[in-house]
Amino acid sequence: MPPEFDKSSSETKGKNIAVLLVVLLFVVGIVYFFLNKSILSPAPLPPQVEEKSEEAFEIKHKYVMGESASSSKVPPGFPTEIPIEEENIIESYSVEHKNRSLTQYTVSFNTSRTPGQVYSDYEKYMTEAGYSFGRNGKDPQNYNLYGTLSNDDLSIYINFKGEKRHIVVGFIDRQ
Repeated sequence: MPPEFDKSSSETKGKNIAVLLVVLLFVVGIVYFFLNKSILSPAPLPPQVEEKSEEAFEIKHKYVMGESASSSKVPPGFPTEIPIEEENIIESYSVEHKNRSLTQYTVSFNTSRTPGQVYSDYEKYMTEAGYSFGRNGKDPQNYNLYGTLSNDDLSIYINFKGEKRHIVVGFIDRQ
């Protein structure tokens, strides 16, 4: 092969590669520009229609230790069979949700018992009373319980930091 033929062939290949690189960079630049443009200035969202739902509720009972004039620490209607330490109640309330036909009761108290003891006692009570726990109803690592009985819900949250132990008992009574 003559040397001139090799030279022109390699020059052509070099030019083709250079043109290909320029075209490739141009395409990448266009894609980058459009991606950044759509990320930086996304298309405007259609106007949202604000739905206003009137939640009709009424606070039936409220007790806060040291603040309340209420004579009862336990909200009227709270199931008497649910174990609580009435003498240690620091807050309680009941709220009637009229649109949902339910009443929510919450009682919170401090205790000297260990989280394990409290969890065990409530788990035993709820099991014996017939509450169904569902998939996430028992959480012994975090000391929480949640169960349903006759369409009513009972939740137990045991919070603790060192020697301070705070129990929140929530009960939802559906009519």
